[in-house]
Amino acid sequence: MDKKDQKILFWMNCYGGWDPSLRHPIETIGYDQYLDAFVNIVDLLSDRVGVILISGGTKDQFRRTECETTKPELEKRLKSLGISTNILTDEESVTSQMILAKFLKTWQEEYNDFLPLLFVDDNRFLTNLFVFEHYAKKYGINLKPRDVIVPLQRIDNHPHSTKEFQAEKIKKMKELGIEEFSRQEIKERADRLGK
Repeated sequence: MDKKDQKILFWMNCYGGWDPSLRHPIETIGYDQYLDAFVNIVDLLSDRVGVILISGGTKDQFRRTECETTKPELEKRLKSLGISTNILTDEESVTSQMILAKFLKTWQEEYNDFLPLLFVDDNRFLTNLFVFEHYAKKYGINLKPRDVIVPLQRIDNHPHSTKEFQAEKIKKMKELGIEEFSRQEIKERADRLGK
């Protein structure tokens, strides 16, 4: 198959749910920018869409996952461009580390004849790059992260959305190891949410 005809696995990392009433206005504007950028890229490559999959299992105060609220919004935006497709969801992953592991494993086992593209927040690009390299090595996958990870710019005032916060996150992952860091991150989130 000619590379220019290769189908694409479009995988987008959700950053919270799509519900402007629950977000700060700046976060909503930024998330809107992120979703628009993703939809515009899918539109430009619409003849190569193989699969669209989104990840995000963190729940909001109404117990809805990121995917539950983001999927209908993406479908609406894609439909307005004449693109009708079934968006698959990964509602199990609640951290970037879990998403990267799931993305690589799913591509390897189900879609390895597709070109994989993972869409992430630009400020989290280096974090995703670091985690990607770890799991690619662990699973014996020979993909170049810079050919796969697509950073999308957006404005965001969330404290975890700074490059400084993400640099600290990488430092902690190097110290603890990615799996241990993930366990601690999940526990901290659960404690914060009272679970």
